Amino acid sequence: MNVAANLVKVAKTQNILKLLTYLQLTAYLWPPEATIKDGACADFVIIGGGTAGCIIASNLVKHKNVSVLVIEAGGTGEFETQEPGLFPYTKNTDYDWKFKTVDNRNIQQGKVLGGSSQVNYMIYGNGYPADYDGWAATTNDSSWAFENLFPLIKRTEKVTDKTILDSPDVAFHGTEGKLRIKKYHSGINDGIFQAYREVGFNVLNDINPDNKFGVSNSYLAVGRGNRQSTAYAFLSPERDNPNLKVAYHSLATKIIFDANKRAVAVRVLTKDKKYITIYVKKEVIVTAGAFKSPQLLMLSGIGPKQHLESKNIKVVSDLPVGFARLSYSGYGLQDGSSTTCATK
Repeated sequence: MNVAANLVKVAKTQNILKLLTYLQLTAYLWPPEATIKDGACADFVIIGGGTAGCIIASNLVKHKNVSVLVIEAGGTGEFETQEPGLFPYTKNTDYDWKFKTVDNRNIQQGKVLGGSSQVNYMIYGNGYPADYDGWAATTNDSSWAFENLFPLIKRTEKVTDKTILDSPDVAFHGTEGKLRIKKYHSGINDGIFQAYREVGFNVLNDINPDNKFGVSNSYLAVGRGNRQSTAYAFLSPERDNPNLKVAYHSLATKIIFDANKRAVAVRVLTKDKKYITIYVKKEVIVTAGAFKSPQLLMLSGIGPKQHLESKNIKVVSDLPVGFARLSYSGYGLQDGSSTTCATK
């Protein structure tokens, strides 16, 4: 089948899924839409209900007498974001920011409650200890060190794979958390792993701090037949919590600072195209993604002084925000069979 025919097939499938969206089959999973008026106030305002924002909100609302407002530019996920096998059909839809690079390449990033954890390939993994220790050294803050983050990572996980549960590797994973993860096992991989062994690679049951180098089956954030986005795993259980409010289809356009450079309010463009100001008692938390977070900070006056002044933006803090973004290459090894194969 040629590329054009494939694109037509994808477009038809997306139209069918769009019709299912109108039925709101999964609406019961998500926090209801809050009505936020100009001048409203909250203890914590979280800008971006994405991968990180949902986890932070779910923890904050557990405290008594705390008000949490999540400002989310997108809406809620529907059938195609919950069904793991439908992830290819989320690209270039309303769930996608549809970013393009300067050379016109597409970059997918989630514009939906749960962010990119609602539209990605569901491959799950943790970083190397040295990565986290590097954060701690850069920020001069030991709370980012691996030994301090590791217990928190374990607390979020619920490994359901028997190959891990029945092995010493379970010590490196959580079993009581909310995010269900499991290994992807495929007979096709057996031949690939054997080839790796023959050229000297280690084939591991699990890649973890004790076994850093080798190849292994990937973890998937899938459980009980559902994509385990952070919206589904963490925020959905808090959907009826009175401390939580979510403003959908609302875009934060500026963080407002007082004379002491303390964030005191957020300017928001609502879904009915009106600008409102929301005041903050305690903290503004920016979790708007890899592209939108630095953009919002610069629009708010935090960024390189020369660049901000060239855009007539009042400088609040002269920092190199947005200028350390790097592209990392990833390669997907893919091949086909020389004969027709039956699968089940």
